[in-house]
Amino acid sequence: MISSQRDFAVLGGSFDPVHQGHISIAETISESLGARVCLVPVGVPAHKSSLVASPKQRLRMLELAIRNHPGLVVDDLELVRDSISYTFETMRILREKLGESENLYFILGMDAYLDLPTWHEWQNLLSLTHIVVCHRVSAKAFPPELRVFEANHRVRTIDELKAASRGFVYYVENPAVEISSSEVRARLRRGDAMTGLINPEVARFISEQNLYRSTGDEGIPQ
Repeated sequence: MISSQRDFAVLGGSFDPVHQGHISIAETISESLGARVCLVPVGVPAHKSSLVASPKQRLRMLELAIRNHPGLVVDDLELVRDSISYTFETMRILREKLGESENLYFILGMDAYLDLPTWHEWQNLLSLTHIVVCHRVSAKAFPPELRVFEANHRVRTIDELKAASRGFVYYVENPAVEISSSEVRARLRRGDAMTGLINPEVARFISEQNLYRSTGDEGIPQ
Protein backbone atom coordinates (compact mmCIF):
# COMPACT_ATOMS: atom_id res chain seq x y z
CA MET A 1 0.00 0.00 0.00
CA ILE A 2 1.15 3.55 -0.70
CA SER A 3 0.87 5.15 2.71
CA SER A 4 2.83 8.31 1.94
CA GLN A 5 3.60 10.44 -1.08
CA ARG A 6 6.69 11.87 0.60
CA ASP A 7 8.92 8.89 -0.11
CA PHE A 8 10.49 8.74 -3.55
CA ALA A 9 12.28 5.78 -5.14
CA VAL A 10 14.33 5.66 -8.34
CA LEU A 11 14.69 2.70 -10.71
CA GLY A 12 17.24 3.40 -13.42
CA GLY A 13 18.11 1.36 -16.45
CA SER A 14 18.48 1.21 -20.19
CA PHE A 15 14.88 -0.02 -20.63
CA ASP A 16 15.74 -1.25 -24.12
CA PRO A 17 12.92 -2.28 -24.04
CA VAL A 18 11.04 -1.94 -20.75
CA HIS A 19 9.49 -5.29 -19.78
CA GLN A 20 7.16 -6.64 -17.12
CA GLY A 21 10.09 -7.55 -14.87
CA HIS A 22 10.90 -3.84 -14.56
CA ILE A 23 7.28 -2.99 -13.79
CA SER A 24 7.02 -5.81 -11.24
CA ILE A 25 10.10 -4.53 -9.40
CA ALA A 26 8.74 -0.98 -9.41
CA GLU A 27 5.34 -2.09 -8.12
CA THR A 28 6.93 -4.23 -5.40
CA ILE A 29 8.95 -1.27 -4.12
CA SER A 30 6.00 1.11 -4.38
CA GLU A 31 3.81 -1.19 -2.31
CA SER A 32 6.39 -2.32 0.24
CA LEU A 33 7.87 1.13 0.94
CA GLY A 34 4.82 3.29 0.30
CA ALA A 35 6.73 5.30 -2.27
CA ARG A 36 6.31 6.80 -5.69
CA VAL A 37 8.73 5.00 -8.00
CA CYS A 38 10.38 7.00 -10.75
CA LEU A 39 11.77 5.09 -13.73
CA VAL A 40 14.78 6.93 -15.13
CA PRO A 41 16.09 5.78 -18.54
CA VAL A 42 19.85 6.08 -18.90
CA GLY A 43 21.21 8.65 -21.34
CA VAL A 44 24.89 7.97 -22.02
CA PRO A 45 25.69 4.69 -20.20
CA ALA A 46 28.82 4.59 -18.05
CA HIS A 47 29.17 0.79 -18.21
CA LYS A 48 27.38 -0.19 -21.41
CA SER A 49 28.52 0.55 -24.92
CA SER A 50 25.43 0.76 -27.11
CA LEU A 51 21.64 0.80 -27.15
CA VAL A 52 19.16 -0.19 -29.85
CA ALA A 53 16.19 2.14 -29.30
CA SER A 54 16.66 5.91 -29.35
CA PRO A 55 16.21 7.97 -26.16
CA LYS A 56 12.84 9.20 -27.46
CA GLN A 57 11.69 5.64 -28.20
CA ARG A 58 12.79 4.31 -24.80
CA LEU A 59 11.04 7.19 -23.05
CA ARG A 60 7.82 6.56 -24.98
CA MET A 61 7.89 2.84 -24.17
CA LEU A 62 8.20 3.67 -20.47
CA GLU A 63 5.30 6.13 -20.65
CA LEU A 64 3.14 3.42 -22.23
CA ALA A 65 4.26 0.76 -19.74
CA ILE A 66 3.32 2.74 -16.63
CA ARG A 67 -0.21 3.58 -17.73
CA ASN A 68 -2.64 2.25 -15.12
CA HIS A 69 0.17 2.19 -12.53
CA PRO A 70 -0.54 5.31 -10.44
CA GLY A 71 2.42 4.74 -8.11
CA LEU A 72 4.90 4.94 -11.01
CA VAL A 73 6.28 7.96 -12.89
CA VAL A 74 8.96 8.54 -15.54
CA ASP A 75 11.71 11.20 -15.61
CA ASP A 76 13.93 12.06 -18.59
CA LEU A 77 16.61 13.85 -16.55
CA GLU A 78 19.41 11.56 -17.76
CA LEU A 79 18.26 11.72 -21.39
CA VAL A 80 18.56 15.52 -21.53
CA ARG A 81 22.14 15.48 -20.23
CA ASP A 82 25.04 15.24 -22.68
CA SER A 83 27.42 13.80 -20.10
CA ILE A 84 27.79 10.19 -18.92
CA SER A 85 24.86 9.09 -16.74
CA TYR A 86 26.54 8.55 -13.40
CA THR A 87 24.07 7.44 -10.75
CA PHE A 88 25.74 9.63 -8.13
CA GLU A 89 25.05 12.76 -10.21
CA THR A 90 21.45 11.74 -10.89
CA MET A 91 20.76 11.15 -7.22
CA ARG A 92 22.45 14.44 -6.32
CA ILE A 93 20.10 16.29 -8.68
CA LEU A 94 17.07 14.50 -7.26
CA ARG A 95 18.15 15.16 -3.69
CA GLU A 96 18.40 18.87 -4.48
CA LYS A 97 14.89 18.79 -5.98
CA LEU A 98 13.35 16.85 -3.09
CA GLY A 99 15.05 18.66 -0.23
CA GLU A 100 17.00 17.31 2.70
CA SER A 101 14.20 15.72 4.73
CA GLU A 102 12.48 13.59 2.06
CA ASN A 103 13.12 9.85 2.06
CA LEU A 104 14.91 8.89 -1.16
CA TYR A 105 15.61 5.32 -2.30
CA PHE A 106 17.74 4.01 -5.15
CA ILE A 107 16.63 0.57 -6.38
CA LEU A 108 19.13 -2.02 -7.56
CA GLY A 109 18.81 -5.59 -8.75
CA MET A 110 21.13 -8.06 -7.06
CA ASP A 111 23.57 -8.40 -9.97
CA ALA A 112 23.91 -4.63 -10.30
CA TYR A 113 24.35 -4.31 -6.54
CA LEU A 114 27.24 -6.79 -6.60
CA ASP A 115 28.89 -4.58 -9.25
CA LEU A 116 28.44 -1.46 -7.11
CA PRO A 117 32.14 -1.14 -6.11
CA THR A 118 32.95 -0.46 -9.79
CA TRP A 119 30.62 2.57 -9.90
CA HIS A 120 31.58 6.23 -9.83
CA GLU A 121 31.45 7.63 -6.25
CA TRP A 122 29.70 4.46 -5.05
CA GLN A 123 30.74 4.85 -1.42
CA ASN A 124 29.21 8.33 -1.34
CA LEU A 125 25.79 7.30 -2.65
CA LEU A 126 24.42 6.85 0.86
CA SER A 127 25.11 10.52 1.58
CA LEU A 128 22.23 11.18 -0.84
CA THR A 129 19.92 8.18 -0.73
CA HIS A 130 19.10 4.78 0.69
CA ILE A 131 19.96 1.76 -1.46
CA VAL A 132 17.16 -0.80 -1.83
CA VAL A 133 18.30 -4.17 -3.18
CA CYS A 134 15.87 -6.51 -4.93
CA HIS A 135 17.24 -9.70 -3.47
CA ARG A 136 17.59 -12.93 -5.41
CA VAL A 137 20.23 -15.62 -5.84
CA SER A 138 23.13 -14.48 -8.03
CA ALA A 139 26.05 -16.35 -9.53
CA LYS A 140 28.32 -13.37 -8.97
CA ALA A 141 30.79 -13.29 -6.09
CA PHE A 142 30.12 -10.90 -3.21
CA PRO A 143 32.96 -8.31 -3.23
CA PRO A 144 34.77 -7.96 0.14
CA GLU A 145 34.45 -4.17 0.10
CA LEU A 146 30.70 -4.49 -0.35
CA ARG A 147 30.49 -6.80 2.67
CA VAL A 148 32.18 -4.11 4.78
CA PHE A 149 29.85 -1.48 3.30
CA GLU A 150 26.82 -3.62 4.17
CA ALA A 151 28.05 -4.36 7.69
CA ASN A 152 28.15 -0.62 8.36
CA HIS A 153 24.92 0.38 6.67
CA ARG A 154 22.41 -2.47 6.27
CA VAL A 155 19.13 -2.37 8.19
CA ARG A 156 16.60 -5.20 8.48
CA THR A 157 13.23 -3.52 8.98
CA ILE A 158 11.21 -0.86 7.18
CA ASP A 159 10.93 1.11 10.43
CA GLU A 160 14.72 1.31 10.63
CA LEU A 161 14.91 2.29 6.97
CA LYS A 162 12.34 5.07 7.30
CA ALA A 163 13.98 6.51 10.41
CA ALA A 164 16.29 8.56 8.15
CA SER A 165 16.06 10.18 4.74
CA ARG A 166 19.19 8.38 3.46
CA GLY A 167 22.17 6.29 4.55
CA PHE A 168 20.95 2.68 4.72
CA VAL A 169 21.01 -0.51 2.65
CA TYR A 170 17.80 -2.56 2.72
CA TYR A 171 16.83 -5.81 0.98
CA VAL A 172 13.40 -6.46 -0.55
CA GLU A 173 12.48 -9.97 -1.69
CA ASN A 174 11.85 -9.79 -5.42
CA PRO A 175 9.02 -11.79 -7.00
CA ALA A 176 9.70 -10.18 -10.39
CA VAL A 177 9.47 -11.88 -13.77
CA GLU A 178 12.83 -13.54 -14.51
CA ILE A 179 13.44 -11.94 -17.89
CA SER A 180 16.04 -9.53 -19.24
CA SER A 181 15.80 -6.92 -21.98
CA SER A 182 18.35 -8.85 -24.03
CA GLU A 183 16.14 -11.96 -23.85
CA VAL A 184 13.11 -9.86 -24.84
CA ARG A 185 15.01 -8.49 -27.85
CA ALA A 186 15.98 -12.03 -28.91
CA ARG A 187 12.36 -13.21 -28.64
CA LEU A 188 11.12 -10.21 -30.63
CA ARG A 189 13.72 -10.89 -33.31
CA ARG A 190 12.49 -14.51 -33.59
CA GLY A 191 8.85 -13.45 -33.61
CA ASP A 192 8.07 -15.36 -30.38
CA ALA A 193 4.90 -14.70 -28.38
CA MET A 194 5.44 -11.95 -25.80
CA THR A 195 2.35 -12.50 -23.63
CA GLY A 196 3.14 -11.61 -20.03
CA LEU A 197 6.62 -10.32 -20.86
CA ILE A 198 5.94 -6.84 -22.21
CA ASN A 199 2.98 -4.49 -22.02
CA PRO A 200 0.68 -4.89 -25.08
CA GLU A 201 0.88 -1.16 -25.83
CA VAL A 202 4.67 -1.35 -25.68
CA ALA A 203 4.59 -4.36 -28.01
CA ARG A 204 2.40 -2.40 -30.45
CA PHE A 205 4.79 0.55 -30.35
CA ILE A 206 7.78 -1.74 -30.98
CA SER A 207 6.00 -3.21 -34.01
CA GLU A 208 5.06 0.24 -35.37
CA GLN A 209 8.65 1.45 -34.95
CA ASN A 210 10.08 -1.77 -36.44
CA LEU A 211 12.39 -2.16 -33.43
CA TYR A 212 14.45 -5.23 -32.52
CA ARG A 213 13.79 -6.99 -35.82
CA SER A 214 17.26 -7.32 -37.35
CA THR A 215 20.31 -9.32 -36.30
CA GLY A 216 22.05 -6.00 -35.62
CA ASP A 217 19.59 -5.26 -32.83
CA GLU A 218 21.18 -7.47 -30.18
CA GLY A 219 22.30 -4.40 -28.26
CA ILE A 220 23.79 -5.10 -24.88
CA PRO A 221 22.95 -7.56 -22.08
CA GLN A 222 20.72 -5.91 -19.44
